[in-house]
Amino acid sequence: MGDRQPRVLTSSSRGWRTDNGTGGEVTVPGAFNQGLQVEVYRDKVVVRARDFGRSAWIKQITVPLHAAL
Repeated sequence: MGDRQPRVLTSSSRGWRTDNGTGGEVTVPGAFNQGLQVEVYRDKVVVRARDFGRSAWIKQITVPLHAAL
């Protein structure tokens, strides 16, 4: 990955885990329905994390795009 291009890395998982407070992990109970929405514009890319089960936005980041040289 020496090209220095911006990236958004994501993963999928069958279940969610959280810190157990002693250096390990425990499974989080309940159903999850989350995903990403990616909006591409001429000057930026907007990535928004959504909790579809709660109909709520979790987080948003904006990555500015620069004109090609």
